[in-house]
Amino acid sequence: MSSPEAGFPLFPQLPLELREEIWRFCLPNRVHELDRPLAENVYDVDEDHPAPCHLQRTSLVNGYPPLISRVCRESRAVAHETGRFLPLDQQDQIVEGEWYSDTLRHDAWRDAARDSVHLNWTRAYEVDFYYTEGDGSPLEYLAKQVSLTKSDGSMMAQYLDANFGPDYTEVSTSVYHPQNPNKERESEALKQQSSWLVVTRVIVVHSDLQSAAATGLFGLLGDSLVQIVDCSNGARIRQYLDLAESCEQHHQVAIRQNPRQEPLNEAEQRLKWLVKRTQGSEELLSAVRPGIMFRLCTQQCNRRV
Repeated sequence: MSSPEAGFPLFPQLPLELREEIWRFCLPNRVHELDRPLAENVYDVDEDHPAPCHLQRTSLVNGYPPLISRVCRESRAVAHETGRFLPLDQQDQIVEGEWYSDTLRHDAWRDAARDSVHLNWTRAYEVDFYYTEGDGSPLEYLAKQVSLTKSDGSMMAQYLDANFGPDYTEVSTSVYHPQNPNKERESEALKQQSSWLVVTRVIVVHSDLQSAAATGLFGLLGDSLVQIVDCSNGARIRQYLDLAESCEQHHQVAIRQNPRQEPLNEAEQRLKWLVKRTQGSEELLSAVRPGIMFRLCTQQCNRRV
């Protein structure tokens, strides 16, 4: 809208109902992250294999109010129809799903009509952000938060593996934790929703905001920096993979991600095996679907210097 060709000077003369509908069309459909992701837990990192991105910057910006809310009073009012910052006292409203960790976010904008809800937490986080049984269940908390929206919920595949797997889980090369004491309660929490997306991979697209926004893959205005795409939507995933590869090919990057290292059908088969192993039955197979998380990082933190 910065150039005359892109402007529409008659917009203020449109009926209010039509203007409001246009503002609503511009609102992003986001992934609302309940907690901060940590790169060292998302990726298998060591001194020889560092993470391709810090991740927390994308999480922070993804939780800002949508760009449309800053255009004028009218657009801001439309954004606030269904969107707001999650209030700190909302914990009091969901006692049965209470949970606490130092990684929890209470400063992220959420649109209950458009956003899905995601939990980054896995058992690996307990090394630095330990929580006790009295602090509640992460999955129960996720299930309750999903029930407050109109969209899907999602979690990391490592959560199923570590929280429902063997009696003891290796969460790092030298640390073992006993299995989740809330396993039965969390199995019931899984059944509260008819559909779950399970993230099997996280791929970061390093690009400037203008170029990424032009693709439409991260929202109409590029302010939806976190996306989870169902692996069944192969055409959509290929668009993201093409963009990720293009960004790496056109720049000298420090850490290459090899976006196409796993065929989509293998992700589905691996998730089915994981559900059977951790749940002991095929009851949840129809409820879980593999997905890939794509994150837009405009900081160019993966460029060679």
